[in-house]
Amino acid sequence: MKRENKTGKKKGIKLVVSFLITIAIVVGLSIGAVAIYNQIELSKPDEATQTYLNLAEQYSEISYDEESGVAYVNNEIVIIAKEDATMTDIESLVKRYDATISNTMDDIGVYKIAFSSALELEDLEKKVNKIKNEKVVEDAYVNTIILLEEGEFATPEGFDYAFTPKLPSDPWETDDEDWDAENPSGNNWGLEAVDAMGAWAYAEYMEKVNIGIIDSVPDAEHEDLNFAKLAYAGSDGTIYKFESGDYKAADHGSHVAGTIGAEWNDEGVSGIMMDKGNIYYCGVASSSSNDYYTTPYTYFAAIKYLADNDVRAINISQNTNRLLDFAASKGNKKAKDILEQQASVLEGLLERYIAKREQQGEPDFVICVSAGNTNGNTFYQDADSPYGYRSADKLKGVKKLQGGALAKYNNYISLIDSETVSERVIVVGSAGMNVNSDGIVTYTYSYFSCVGDRVDVVAPGENIWSCIVSGYDSFDGT
Repeated sequence: MKRENKTGKKKGIKLVVSFLITIAIVVGLSIGAVAIYNQIELSKPDEATQTYLNLAEQYSEISYDEESGVAYVNNEIVIIAKEDATMTDIESLVKRYDATISNTMDDIGVYKIAFSSALELEDLEKKVNKIKNEKVVEDAYVNTIILLEEGEFATPEGFDYAFTPKLPSDPWETDDEDWDAENPSGNNWGLEAVDAMGAWAYAEYMEKVNIGIIDSVPDAEHEDLNFAKLAYAGSDGTIYKFESGDYKAADHGSHVAGTIGAEWNDEGVSGIMMDKGNIYYCGVASSSSNDYYTTPYTYFAAIKYLADNDVRAINISQNTNRLLDFAASKGNKKAKDILEQQASVLEGLLERYIAKREQQGEPDFVICVSAGNTNGNTFYQDADSPYGYRSADKLKGVKKLQGGALAKYNNYISLIDSETVSERVIVVGSAGMNVNSDGIVTYTYSYFSCVGDRVDVVAPGENIWSCIVSGYDSFDGT
């Protein structure tokens, strides 16, 4: 018996050892596979750099400066002329620099000039500094590329809400969707939470106002959407009339348009502005789509187009690239420099435009900008990336960083220091709703929403039901 026990014990030990070796091999292989996967992912350029490289490959007029991490139009400079400068003065200046005027907003003294050949960033900056000293020039800028992303935020798997939305078969004003500002619920909870009904009660005293939206191209054929004007801003700053089929319609732009202005027409959802607003829409495609590229000049052209059409409030729910937002928030100098340079360009253009409008007695306008959804993403510290980090959403087994992304870096418009401009910019964060077991409603700051003292106000941004291309769905986002 003892010998049998010893033999059985030895066999048992061998089995345990074999089992442990097998586990160690499996674990080792798994760790190795993860390491190989991460090595492959980390050997690629970070997402922002790759987008810049893609644009530079697609467009001969775009270059990417690896040292600074800046992409720019390599043959262009944006000039703001002095108030008393004439077109003849500018034409003379441009001729002396062996350049041409490629686009102009001469009503406010803004010109985009083009050189005959591509220049390195350093050489272009030298020309900018020289042109700044010309007596007819107030300021000049390199025309850098903006990385834009749509502001929507995909709900993480397993994230639980206090209620489950359902698709209404009729307008929200049915027995299935009661309107109750004290106890918001259902698909229309966002409008209830801001007590839209309290404003609607004064409809007879309201006059129509023009509302502007800058976003990805919406569904122009949607049953619930109607636009007073629908245009888009091209890379060169020219505003083009939107023709159906020019660009593929996007859910994000449709969702934003529906939240603001879905018609009260017994279909789908109700926009917050009832029939008291006209929607003027200017599409600006995200750079990552490669449909075309965007610069501060392009963005300003879109804002100017809307304000020139007597738009009083402009909604911008697009954000700068999330990687740049996170990296700048963590102190990366290259990411901060890029965003601050772009903010400086738009600041100069808007200051000039606002001053002109005030001189002419034109009505004022306000720009509502999203705080951004970067805090819903994860990042990984990487010294080899120009911006010190890269997206970690696809990486496995690495130390993922999340949170602390500042709203002021989400969209470079929010970075503008000039009081003339910043007092006309409202930065909006996101709030969600919770209902406890006693039925008491409370609101919380959305975990994905960017933070910081640049956030001016929060609004419902979780589980918002609105229009999408050819239908309806709920999205999260600022």
